[in-house]
Amino acid sequence: MRWVGGLVALGLCGCTALNGEFNEQADTDRPSSGSAGSGSAASESTTGGRDSFPPGDGSGNDPSTSGEASTSGPGDSGTSSSTGSSGAETDGAPGEQVMLIYSAPAWSGSAAEGLDAVETATEHCLEHLPARCESEPLALLRSTKVELSSLFVKLGVMGTLPVYGSNGDGSLLIADSLLTMLASNLVHPLADAGVPTYGEESFWSGGLDKIPTNCNDWAAVKSVGAVGRFDLEKGWFDTEDVECVASLPILCVCASVPDPFGG
Repeated sequence: MRWVGGLVALGLCGCTALNGEFNEQADTDRPSSGSAGSGSAASESTTGGRDSFPPGDGSGNDPSTSGEASTSGPGDSGTSSSTGSSGAETDGAPGEQVMLIYSAPAWSGSAAEGLDAVETATEHCLEHLPARCESEPLALLRSTKVELSSLFVKLGVMGTLPVYGSNGDGSLLIADSLLTMLASNLVHPLADAGVPTYGEESFWSGGLDKIPTNCNDWAAVKSVGAVGRFDLEKGWFDTEDVECVASLPILCVCASVPDPFGG
């Protein structure tokens, strides 16, 4: 299945805002951390962040109900997991190709100063690419320039593959697909499913508002950026704003090698 690497590389060259619909909530309504640095976004409870993802893939369609989104993946037994439910200890290890989420550490709010934010984030993801990845990565980080949803549409069938953590054993599903991940809560928190946290509770995201809260497109120290949490299912991508001097991981996603968890 080496064709996957070519297709993803074609589509992954530019990507970084989240889905095409965003909350109109003003920045002044956001919780904001007065301190920066490791663990600076730890004030939220584990029951949820500011908002869960609004439905939509940028085209006005709900990806969780459209024909593009699949609720079962390779190795499933014909039943699908219930998104947002964490009662099951296992979801059935996949037997073929999946999408993997991992994190790349120590990204600062000004990491792309004077550079292209999308290219810089992608390069940072490449530096930490897991061996289980077959394709080039996509940074799940909102840029002011490019919508993530437009990229997921270009992924085609790969956008419907189930999503797991790169360091997990394939027993805990994160989302039925990238499309449903953006439109709903997670099945299991990222940390539980094997996404490396590097000792942090939060990761840079850029948030869910229509205009990203992203340190002026990841180029300014004297600003704020939205973060998500590794330990949440609900509201996991947007919990609060922290000062851009903080150094936190960013999320990355790739298509896996066939049978990444060894069957």
